[in-house]
Amino acid sequence: MPSLADQASRSIKMLIEQHHLLPGMHINIDSLAVDLCMSQTPIREALRKLATEGIVIHTPKTGYAVSNLTINEYIQILEVLRVLESYAVKELAKRPFLVDLKKLYSINGELRKNILSYDKVFFCHINDEFHKKLTENYNNVVMKKHFFFLWDGIRSKRDCMYCNSQWANIIVKEHEMIIKAIENGDPIGAEKAVITHYNSGKDSAEAHFK
Repeated sequence: MPSLADQASRSIKMLIEQHHLLPGMHINIDSLAVDLCMSQTPIREALRKLATEGIVIHTPKTGYAVSNLTINEYIQILEVLRVLESYAVKELAKRPFLVDLKKLYSINGELRKNILSYDKVFFCHINDEFHKKLTENYNNVVMKKHFFFLWDGIRSKRDCMYCNSQWANIIVKEHEMIIKAIENGDPIGAEKAVITHYNSGKDSAEAHFK
């Protein structure tokens, strides 16, 4: 059973994803304790964890606030993620047996099925699962640690884009291009497919936040 801190962490993430806690907004721990029907202790523990993920920020003597990246900062981080993931996938495509292709197809199938009813929170969660599964067997542990630190840190900004189901359709199609390139043992094709995926994300962000 999840700890109270884990439950609090999930609830705070949900409040951010559903825009009840907006970027830059101060987080009132007393109010959260009342809203979540728990003491301040697990909430403080959850906020410390979320701060390490970059989802909230902590300022001494001020407290916690929701991370508030500018669009330029967000796109700069996307560029770093694009370099890291495209390189990892290119290397993995040289040894496709390291990648759980069956599971990737299954995860992408879940995303495709969700498009009709379109549960944004579910879609965000499964999309995260896809990217973690995609690179899980890449052998550079340090790279993966930094990649997912950055990935989690821009979650609230990235998840805003999923309000548009048209973007969800593009994600599913581009995921399939990535999987097929790996399956075919095509490192250059896999690298290009990931770069295309990130460039689409950049275009979507610029359209959404302009």
